[in-house]
Amino acid sequence: MRVNVGTVRAFPGVLPDKAQAVKVVEEAAEVFSAWEQWSGVRDEGIRDMLVGELADCVTACANLAAALGVYDLARAVKEAEVRNEERGRYEE
Repeated sequence: MRVNVGTVRAFPGVLPDKAQAVKVVEEAAEVFSAWEQWSGVRDEGIRDMLVGELADCVTACANLAAALGVYDLARAVKEAEVRNEERGRYEE
């Protein structure tokens, strides 16, 4: 299974500072909060909100990557996939 996130547009002027790193954590917390709401009722509207929070989290990660001068995460994602494969995480 693959999940396509497409090309993510980073915000202009992002800095590799604590605030940018914390933004990733904040967005991840919002993902968890939305998931908690959705998991209790499995409502489609809440699911859509959860998906939106996932997109915000991906954007925050892209902003931090851009702030670090990294504009192509394809190799890093592939390396993570290899590590996960070695750990047996793709086995069913």
